[in-house]
Amino acid sequence: MNVVNILHLKVTIGTRNLLDLKNLHVQEKQRIGLVGKNGSGKTTLFKALLGEVDTDISNFSTKGRLAMLPQLKYAETTKSGGEISQDYIVQVLNQSPNILLADEPTTNLDTSHVEWVESKLSEYQGTILLISHDRTLLDSICNTIWELEEGEITEYKGNYSDYIEQKENKKKHQQKEYEKFKQKEQQLEEAIIQKDRQAERATKAPKNLSSSEARIK
Repeated sequence: MNVVNILHLKVTIGTRNLLDLKNLHVQEKQRIGLVGKNGSGKTTLFKALLGEVDTDISNFSTKGRLAMLPQLKYAETTKSGGEISQDYIVQVLNQSPNILLADEPTTNLDTSHVEWVESKLSEYQGTILLISHDRTLLDSICNTIWELEEGEITEYKGNYSDYIEQKENKKKHQQKEYEKFKQKEQQLEEAIIQKDRQAERATKAPKNLSSSEARIK
């Protein structure tokens, strides 16, 4: 069963299509890692699903309760950043959401707290959409990767390591196809040159003939 169906979701900034997503679906209990360059619109997508940003086109549906783990900014407190993160994650999970949007949940945490977050996300039984630069976390949690680039999403099956391998294979395939194209292009150019030479030889007057004899020949 799909818990998120995006038929068309569009967000523009000026003349730029920050998001222009079509026909994307999230299945129940699917665990998606959302990757892309900074500023590509990852957090905006989460906020759009929550109805917290203005959209140009908003044709999507969600089923069940959504909850978001935002990037936390730690204020002056006696608690550490890790302790604040733990408290907040527990608070959100206690709401029993069936779709969890997690935005860089391990940023600026030490190893022990990163491991705690990873454990909690692994135990969580619902659907996860996860933004993270932590490759280990993406490998551990995700079974699908969404790559957001130029406003569009390309889906890759598997975790982050699988995504990198597929990207590399895709790049190699594109390079081979380009090399084949260049080779055919060169062969065509050489064939054209050869034809031009043959045509030039066919119309060139033979030596030791007068111009009138050459015309007759």
